[in-house]
Amino acid sequence: MMPVMKPRVYLETTVPSYLTAWPSRDLVRAAHQQITCEWWERRNDYELFVSQLVIRECQAGDQVAAAARLAALAGLPLLEHSEVVETLAQALRNRVPLPERAIADALHIATAAAHGMDYLLTWNCTHIANVTLRGRIEAVCRDIGYEPPAICTPEEYPLEGTTMIEDDVMCAVRTAREEYCRQFGYDLGAIVRDLQEQERSGGRRVVRLPPRRPEATSRNVAESPASR
Repeated sequence: MMPVMKPRVYLETTVPSYLTAWPSRDLVRAAHQQITCEWWERRNDYELFVSQLVIRECQAGDQVAAAARLAALAGLPLLEHSEVVETLAQALRNRVPLPERAIADALHIATAAAHGMDYLLTWNCTHIANVTLRGRIEAVCRDIGYEPPAICTPEEYPLEGTTMIEDDVMCAVRTAREEYCRQFGYDLGAIVRDLQEQERSGGRRVVRLPPRRPEATSRNVAESPASR
């Protein structure tokens, strides 16, 4: 019997942030925390991945909170920040388009797509799990030859018209993300090179996985003269 393949899930930084945050009295934030914890209890149903960018963002802020986030992700392999990821992120940045301050969001999406993830799990509904951007994100990925992941929150999919909830957890992740990218003048190539250096020196297992190709692209390759 063939082994059953678990769905591959890329965890964006807001997931471990909600998972490990102190319980909140705010009803919306508390609900996000509870949903995240319930999803985490089912995490063994999936094959989980992160990236050096996720690790870098989790390290920011309060050191006790950072340690809790990193502990939750301990042992998860890192998806490589390759030149392919950089190229796809730049295309997303230019063609969706995404604002300069969202360049790291483009990197998260590109990393998941370029490594063939089935899902990208996030609470970021501004530039990642955004229903108004989803079609454009998917179109850019497929135009370049990558099947995009299903971008969703831990409660599966955001409701139509969902907007970003501005609570302390989300603000802390965004602040860390924008401060990091600002160090490099929002230069995507410089950010990727820094992440690659951290990958080489960080001691974590870094992997490169094949992307999932859009069905039409695969059929065109199979039918091309060069493939006969």
